[in-house]
Amino acid sequence: MGNRAQALGGTLLAAAVNHASDRLDLLQRRELIKSERDSEDTRQIHYQPTAVGRALLPVLIEMAYWGAKDDPKTAPPKSFARAYEKDRAGLLAAIKAGSDPSNN
Repeated sequence: MGNRAQALGGTLLAAAVNHASDRLDLLQRRELIKSERDSEDTRQIHYQPTAVGRALLPVLIEMAYWGAKDDPKTAPPKSFARAYEKDRAGLLAAIKAGSDPSNN
């Protein structure tokens, strides 16, 4: 039974990786993100939002906050909701700059 469970786990992991890869490819085709290989380890790929992707941040922040308040199954950390409620504009500015003050 252990081998079957391992095989199933491997299959599920491969499916999750493929799904994530498909989503990243879609986001790149839609020009919401761009990718760059790590100069020291070419197996690593770094993703960054494009200007179009960054323009969607206010919408994504609102959706994440809604999830934090109204959908316990998919909610982001409670620290995110607290940071949003304390200083929404500051949270958005920090995320646009590449940091996440809700982790503090």
